[in-house]
Formats: sequence, C-alpha cells, structure tokens
Amino acid sequence: MGKAIRLGIIGAGWPGVALARAAGAAGGVVVAAVGDRLAERRAAFIREFPTAKPYASDEELLDDKSIEAVCVCLPNDLHAAVTMKAMKAGKHVLCESPPARDAREARRMEAGASKSGRVLLYGLQRRMGPCEQAAAAAIAKGYIGEPYHVRASWTRTRGVPVGTGWFLDPGRSGGGAMIDLGTHMLDLAWHLLGQPKPLSVFAATQRRLGAVDTAVASAPSPATAKPSESKSSDDEAEDGAASQAASDEQESGRPVEESAVAIVRCEAGQTIELAVAWAINQPPNQNGSICRVHGSMGAIEVYSPQGATLYRHFGQKTEPRATELRPPALTHHAALLRHFRRCIQDEVTPNPGAAEGVALMEMIDAMYKSARTGRSVGL
Repeated sequence: MGKAIRLGIIGAGWPGVALARAAGAAGGVVVAAVGDRLAERRAAFIREFPTAKPYASDEELLDDKSIEAVCVCLPNDLHAAVTMKAMKAGKHVLCESPPARDAREARRMEAGASKSGRVLLYGLQRRMGPCEQAAAAAIAKGYIGEPYHVRASWTRTRGVPVGTGWFLDPGRSGGGAMIDLGTHMLDLAWHLLGQPKPLSVFAATQRRLGAVDTAVASAPSPATAKPSESKSSDDEAEDGAASQAASDEQESGRPVEESAVAIVRCEAGQTIELAVAWAINQPPNQNGSICRVHGSMGAIEVYSPQGATLYRHFGQKTEPRATELRPPALTHHAALLRHFRRCIQDEVTPNPGAAEGVALMEMIDAMYKSARTGRSVGL
C-alpha cells in the first residue's frame, strides 16, 4: 500500500459523515478536507474529524492542490456538475448514488472521466454489504450454476424522505422512489447477474396514498443561496446540452412517485424483477428489503434472518439443503473506500464506475418512460 490518499468530503450530511467514519477501517485514506455551505455542519464535522480542513464551498476545496480525491455527497442535481469540476481539477471522484438525474448527465460524467484520466466510482452501497458480498462470492464460485433471475425489492410502509425538500422536487431529484431506492436494488440485482446487457424494460409507478403530498406540505422551503451550485462559464456551456429534465414527468412538474415496479430483460434471457416504495400498504413483516437470486443449480436468499443463505440440491420430494454464507471482514462504506483507494493506487477497474453509471441511468430513464407510456421500452 502506498502513501495514504488525502480525501476531501464535499457535503457534510450523513453520507459524507458515514464515509469519513469508514476511512480508518478502509486503510490508506485520511480525511483531509470538508466542504459544506453550512457553517454549523462544517463545525460539527471537524469536531469529529479534526484532520479535515473546512471549506465553505466545493470550489474552495477543489482549489486545494493537496487533495487527491473527493467524495461528492450532495443532492442529485449537483452530482454531475460537481463531479465534472472535481475531475477537471485533477481529483479522483467517489460520487454518491444515484449516479445522476438521468443518462445524459451520466454520459457527460463518463466522458469527463475518460478525458481527465481520473477514477470515477459510484457509491452504490448495497454491493458492499456483508450479505450482498457473500452472495456475490458464492455466485462467482458457481454454487448456484448460472444465475438467470433476481427478485429485488425495497419497500417502506411509510418512509417518504423529506430532508431539505429536494427529494420531493423532481427537477432536483430526478424522480421518486424508483431513482432513490430503485437505483440501489437495480444495481445489486444487475451486479449479481453478472451485469448482462439490458435489452428492454417495462415499468409502472404509483401515487395513490397521498404520502408524497403530505411530505411536500411539511418540507422546508428551498434555500435560495446555494454556493456549492455556482458554475463557471464552461460548466454552464456543458450544462446547456443536458438541461432537459430526466423525463417528461419531471418537465410537466408532476409530483414524484410513491412506489414503482419494473421488469428488465437482458440479452441472454436473464431477468430482473424490481419493486420499490417510499409508501405502500403492506403487512408489517414486508417492510424492508428482499433479494433472491435464482440459478440453474440453486438459489440464494440474500436477506434472511441468518444472513445470506445458499439453497441447493432441489428435488421433487426433498427440501433443498440450506447453507449460511460467511460474510467478508470488510463491509459497507469501509469496503467502498478501500475499493476506491485500490482503483487510484493499484489501477483496479472501478465497479460500479462510469460505464456502469450510464447503464444504470439508461435503465432508470427507460423505466420512467415505460411508466409514462404504458409500453415496454427498448435499450
């Protein structure tokens, strides 16, 4: 392992704090700076992480030549602009999920990473959980044969995010439950299938319970001053080609969705069955996440009370044999940061990187288009 990477955190909310707390376990990373427009959040951050130099904006932090890499932990509408600025400034970037508001922005970010030669990694945390890593390792070893279908869901009985209000503004967030929760579960399912080429998507969204309307009414008024959103003339020119909103639903100003379902069909016949909800009427024990991987020789229940569990030896008259899978020692944000460090120092390929971000946002865009038109959408 080489010299410790000097890391800057852009956005001192909970995702940024979680990544900073994981730096010690990841190894080879020192939290050297934090950028946030709110003085109280900067102060709280440096109390916990005294090695971090505080900056009042992302521009100030990016001007610090000693910072090698940054974590972009900002609302969705800032992911592309700040990531592009960071890569232009010579920084490697770990950008929080979703990759962007739409595929247009993700393609710009991919082009920026290619032009700058910087690492671009997306913080899709589900891949790095203990159960998820154990499942991926078992699949890689061939324990279930060829995986061909994943059923993935993340449903909250009532859990519409309010925050500072941007989650509920489609122009800022890119959408509702599908882009917020669905991106994570879609990425996990696609990852466990081996990231096959997606061919088509069919989806439907729902807004029937009034939960989003209630959340909108209780959300704070949007802030008018956002220093971290300031852009140079070059940024504004680049944004001109990508200023269209992620979908016609966003452009029409319609509220974001409470829940969504989708089917993704891939080139070798693999399929993904996805269901997500910020709000849905369901039995209490259904609140949470499900991920089941079906293969030609077995299956994996990723989230069981015992952790990831492998099922094999299916028969007409016999129950399959269950084997609990052992998780790795390093998980969650620490595993993500270690992967980020290895991408920078050891030239490991980022995954999910720029190309994966484009593929995921193309699927998400297709889901919103399918929900709007009522038809399957090709990719």
